Amino acid sequence: AFSGKVKRCLGCPRGFHEKCIPYGTLRNDLGFLCNNCSREYDPPLSGTSETQFLQQVRQRNLGHLKIDFARFFQRQALKLSVENPEPMRLPAELLDQLSEQKRKKNGGAAANKRPKVTKAKPPKYQSIRKNVYARGLRPIVNKETLEHECACTKTCDESCQNRLLRVECFADSKGNTNCHGKTCHNRQFQDLSYKKVRPIETPGRGWGLELLEAADEGDFIVEYVGEVIGAEEARQRLEETMSRKSKERHVFQMDLGNDQIIDARHKGNVARFINHSCEPNCVLHKWNVRGLTRVGVFANRPI
Repeated sequence: AFSGKVKRCLGCPRGFHEKCIPYGTLRNDLGFLCNNCSREYDPPLSGTSETQFLQQVRQRNLGHLKIDFARFFQRQALKLSVENPEPMRLPAELLDQLSEQKRKKNGGAAANKRPKVTKAKPPKYQSIRKNVYARGLRPIVNKETLEHECACTKTCDESCQNRLLRVECFADSKGNTNCHGKTCHNRQFQDLSYKKVRPIETPGRGWGLELLEAADEGDFIVEYVGEVIGAEEARQRLEETMSRKSKERHVFQMDLGNDQIIDARHKGNVARFINHSCEPNCVLHKWNVRGLTRVGVFANRPI
């Protein structure tokens, strides 16, 4: 398990490591409310002026407003009544300890047991194979990377100069190329050389992506694709997701650079199901493919 103290939300049984606390939480020196509970929290707004009112509403949406704990605990006391009890569960830190004790008691069998997978269907989204640019946005081509040429004579492998710079080799019908190898293994984005994966839902963990074949450290798993939008549009969508009216509780945005964001919420591929982990087995790398920046998911250890 990840080493470090688990902090529990003051409004629900959810617990997080310090660096894993999600975006949209409300917090101060005494504790925090997770992003889900913060949507139900009504901060005391000063009605002295409309400007100040709107400013405090914006601070609340961005998670920067201090929590009024006196008011919060008063509301919690009303909710936790005998007539209307709320379901409770043990803190995450204690559950981890009990799980470890059970694993040792069973001779370590529980540690190797695969998580139970439900038969639920994945949430609907529009499946796409490559990034789709929103209206008014154009792909930004880095022409300098097109001038990079590898010095390979036989095979483009791990030592290929382009590969070391995270630039893919290419060759088009007009004879333009940055590759001199007779056999090239540095076109994984263009060839869609993905590992076999599938979306899965596990009890209490939500949706994730399961790898169906072995992968070594550095192997290309899948490209993260979606709708490419501008920074302002991304901010508006993020505030909408964090609002109490939104039914969507997940964020699918990935920074592409140059004020462009990949959003796989409505359009994307299976990479959108990749879940957060305190001990990740994959990492994101930006590659340049024929002048365009693209984001790939790579294994950071054997899987």
